[in-house]
Amino acid sequence: MCNTRQKILEAGVKELAANPNASMEAIATSAGVSRMTINRYFSNRKKLLESIVLYVFEKYQMILDEAVELHEKPVEQLKYYVYSSITFGDITTVLKHHADFDESEHDPNTCQFSDTNKKLKKIITRMQRSKQVRQGVPVFWVLQLLDSILFASWEAIKQGRATEKEATLLAWDSFSYAVLKEVD
Repeated sequence: MCNTRQKILEAGVKELAANPNASMEAIATSAGVSRMTINRYFSNRKKLLESIVLYVFEKYQMILDEAVELHEKPVEQLKYYVYSSITFGDITTVLKHHADFDESEHDPNTCQFSDTNKKLKKIITRMQRSKQVRQGVPVFWVLQLLDSILFASWEAIKQGRATEKEATLLAWDSFSYAVLKEVD
């Protein structure tokens, strides 16, 4: 992906997470490019927003693929996913305002995150088999808890109640104590 295009997409995620109505000018400023440069890559706001939403889905898939590639142990893969997801940014706000994303109809098996959810389920299942997950905690619960913890982290950061570093540490601690048998 072109470095300038990626900067624009990343700036779009950041700006739209902070303000769902962020202007093209705000996104351009955040990306360190001119408005005209954005127009060279994206013919209009709608095309930019569509590309940002697609970028979000691809980025989460990439984060999970990196986690699996970089770490052998499933618990370390999950930890990498949590840390990287929080530092990537508040995608919930972006998706709610700019994607065909209806939470009431969210089915983790068929939604746009279904590939990511399937990989997460495999990691969690491996953790269960190796007896790292507390007995009786089902996979669906762990997935929902992960989503909730990420959302709480993004909200704390957005509201200025926690720094990114604090939110990341709190997120992993919260997850670990709720789900894992032994916490390191």
